[in-house]
Amino acid sequence: MNLIRLVPVLLVLFVLGACGGGGSSGPAPMAPEEPMEPMEPEEPTEPTGPTEEEQQAKIDGLTMAIADPDGDGKFPETNELNNRRPDNGVTITFGNGGLVTVDSDRLGMNDPTIRNTMEFQPKTESRASVSGFTSSVHERMKDGKTDTLTLYTNADAPKSQVWNDFYTTTYDTAGVSAAAPTTTVPTGTTQYNVLTIAAATGGLNADVAARIQGPRIGREIGTDEDAVRGTYHGVPGTFSCATACTLTENTDGGTNLDQAMTFTPSNTIDDTQDAHMIEGVILDMDYLTFGYWIQTMPMGDETKYSVGTFFGGLPEFTAGSINALAGTATYDGSATGLYARKDLSIEDGSVVGTPAAAGQFSADVSLTANFGPHADYGTSENYMISGMVDNFQDASGDMIDDWELKLNAATFNQSGSENAFSSNTGSGDMMGQWRGMFYGSDADSAMPSGVAGEFTGHFTNGHVIGAFGATTSN
Repeated sequence: MNLIRLVPVLLVLFVLGACGGGGSSGPAPMAPEEPMEPMEPEEPTEPTGPTEEEQQAKIDGLTMAIADPDGDGKFPETNELNNRRPDNGVTITFGNGGLVTVDSDRLGMNDPTIRNTMEFQPKTESRASVSGFTSSVHERMKDGKTDTLTLYTNADAPKSQVWNDFYTTTYDTAGVSAAAPTTTVPTGTTQYNVLTIAAATGGLNADVAARIQGPRIGREIGTDEDAVRGTYHGVPGTFSCATACTLTENTDGGTNLDQAMTFTPSNTIDDTQDAHMIEGVILDMDYLTFGYWIQTMPMGDETKYSVGTFFGGLPEFTAGSINALAGTATYDGSATGLYARKDLSIEDGSVVGTPAAAGQFSADVSLTANFGPHADYGTSENYMISGMVDNFQDASGDMIDDWELKLNAATFNQSGSENAFSSNTGSGDMMGQWRGMFYGSDADSAMPSGVAGEFTGHFTNGHVIGAFGATTSN
């Protein structure tokens, strides 16, 4: 919108005096001031961003990290996944509901009761879409380094459960136990199990404390006749004690309880009110998770980049069950990770690659696993899996190149106790590495229902490092 400066103009009023004989006298009228020309609005300041030199420095740094992820100065090579990146001291594990743990930081986004325990925080950044998997991003700053993890999972969102099915009369966890109520209610009314929250002068379990809503710190909680209304685990009811009790804050920021407290859920009328439900407590126990990790560390005027990948899921397929399988299973899914593309030119008779782009990719993955003896293939192919990663696209959905990465045949379970497998990618001077594991079990075929893994790949004009998840398609 153009802004025009308005300049006030002085208006002079003249008083005309009536004089005899029709004459008049007085000062001559003043000419009005000339209006000033409108001033042109100032041009808005463009937001500053990285310079071309800074952008190129990032591309150069990422290219080296992607081409040589283990940082030993050799690439291409076939053992790049043998060392955990970016930090050999990092441990990644997988739990119920698509939960990922990095050291003691829990990164699962599906369970609303889980809070990041130390350093990682969820980010709102969007990531490339991959079929069948949802993404989340987590970041921490520690020891001058920034770690950014991009996570994909096909774990279903946690489901709700009726109060009495979760807090059964055998429930006894973290100082909370459940029992059937001793009172009776009119026919047609649902009555819910009552909880006893044990005294905790050394501090309540953090999840238990967070579920108590209503009683205030330092306020007295009375007996049944003077109970305090509130909710526990999102369900309405009343809190009471045999004699007056109190919640207090301890020096560690936790919550103490000086004697046992009872929570009694409100009764509901069948068919007219919804049953008391606890949200998000039934977690998916059959899923795949995979992703990648970027670590950046300033070093003077430069920035060092490290990249890594990870994969996992539940349940791991029982290795001993593989011996009993015969036939073929095919798996289709998605892959993601980081790519570096180079512009090629001829210098002194040799092909030279100049880093031109680097960033996230998404791709398709397909695999075929041959299990025990079957009429469709020879015995030399027993217990082998191979496949292809193709259709590489950047984060905007544009094709990166016509890259196709061959996942060369890998053997598994030859000794009857091994579920994992690994082999090379590509061929000749462009070999990388891939590895993976089987997960889940198909109810109809008894075959593993999923495969997840990670890989590196090299092309004449680029490099990739990524991870994948794939599920049965037959």
